[in-house]
Amino acid sequence: MTFLKTTVYIAFTVLLTLNSVQARVKVGPMVIMTETKQGQAKGVITLTNEGAEKVRFRLYSTPFTYNQKGFQVTESQEDDLSPYLIFSPRELVIPPRQRRRVRLLARILPSMAKREYRAVIFAGQVKKESTEGLTINSRIGITVFVRHGNLSFDLSAKGATYDPDEREITLMIRNRGKASVRPGIRWRLIQRGKEIKSGGYSGFTILAESIRHVPIRFFKEGDKPISGRVRLKGELVWGNVDAPETLPFDFRVFIPK
Repeated sequence: MTFLKTTVYIAFTVLLTLNSVQARVKVGPMVIMTETKQGQAKGVITLTNEGAEKVRFRLYSTPFTYNQKGFQVTESQEDDLSPYLIFSPRELVIPPRQRRRVRLLARILPSMAKREYRAVIFAGQVKKESTEGLTINSRIGITVFVRHGNLSFDLSAKGATYDPDEREITLMIRNRGKASVRPGIRWRLIQRGKEIKSGGYSGFTILAESIRHVPIRFFKEGDKPISGRVRLKGELVWGNVDAPETLPFDFRVFIPK
């Protein structure tokens, strides 16, 4: 997938909710795509309070990455979008059953390196716990990706192994491209020529120039144990819903008793 040099791609993904905020607040849209105009790209986040009490949020951004342990905040990265990202307001109060909009502005100068920039915006719920000040005790994370230049992703499936501690299969996907991507996945587990499990989900991030270990969670409590040689077969899916692009994979995995 290739984007024009004038294109900036911004993807906002609900990443993390903690404590009681999960049941009360929704964030959207999950993905916004836009093009630069005079060196700027704009977007909007909408926060909706579906609870019975007002909530107060403070917004801030920081660089992040994905590794074998999953999402992790980092102190600094050369692809950090934070210095070029402006959002307003930075603090907001949302009454019960009301919504508020936060406007985003990414300023990508023509002289900046043609690459992907990214950051996570945290909307931290603020509560007054004492006379000494305010405390942020829960937060919602929204990841932001900006493609600046003619960038594309390049995916390949590299292998699959069984993780006995998690009781799941780990599928390794490599992205050699300069752009991140969020494909969906469909998979089947086959043993002795018969499909014994199947599943899938829509949307996980594979960062530019990285390897992502994707969990295939096939075991549920109460299931009959599976052991021996199995075949993991399926495909990654992205792009147009009516005519999606796909990356098939087919690996043999041994599951010990």
